[in-house]
Amino acid sequence: MNKTLLIRADASKEIGHGHVVRCLALAQEWQSRGGEVAMVSRELGTKLADRLMGEHIELYEL
Repeated sequence: MNKTLLIRADASKEIGHGHVVRCLALAQEWQSRGGEVAMVSRELGTKLADRLMGEHIELYEL
């Protein structure tokens, strides 16, 4: 599979990180099946962005 999964999610102190972390689990499963992942976000924070990049997820900022 050479398809890219595009995920749209935000995280911040106000709304929390749970949605992005759940999306990370989906991204990891997609990658385990040979796919690539890109995430589009308005706000993530440095620690979470670093974690996603460490998982080989392309990040795009709105």
